[in-house]
Amino acid sequence: MDDSWKDNVHRKRAELARLLHEPMAQLAARCAGVWDDRQRMNDLLAAAFGEIPYAAFLYTLDAGGIQRSDNVAADR
Repeated sequence: MDDSWKDNVHRKRAELARLLHEPMAQLAARCAGVWDDRQRMNDLLAAAFGEIPYAAFLYTLDAGGIQRSDNVAADR
């Protein structure tokens, strides 16, 4: 694989991570407040699409990898 292509992919991934880090951290903190109410969490995720660039779906997982919300689509 061409090194310039790999470098470009690496730069784009790093930029995407930078764009997503803060809004996802803020959303995670808000999800913690409704963790035991699946419908409220789904509603919170649905409302967050304007804050999360490039997201098509949002969902939550607990520390054990168990999904705690629905797969919420941007057009929900």
